[in-house]
Amino acid sequence: MFPNLQTKEMLASEEELAPFKSFSSRMAALDYTVCLHSEVFVTTQGGNFPHFLMGHRRYLFGGHSKTIRPDKRKLAVLFDNPKLSSRSFKHQNAKHEVS
Repeated sequence: MFPNLQTKEMLASEEELAPFKSFSSRMAALDYTVCLHSEVFVTTQGGNFPHFLMGHRRYLFGGHSKTIRPDKRKLAVLFDNPKLSSRSFKHQNAKHEVS
């Protein structure tokens, strides 16, 4: 459904990630760095991580960074429908995006 989604595991080899694997704070720092430099950031949780990240992205990119904050309750309803086509999902999701 999301063909351009990238994760730190996709961007780095096992050998590159090995020194970080046993340290959750270092893995979180890698997540932060990947999200910071991405073209689009989609928030999936509340808390400090996405708020700091959105602010940092606004600062770095002069307020021109694409951040998507979906309405999670409405998004859950969309994901719960296995018959929903990707085209219909895209249309429905655009209606429920917070910002």
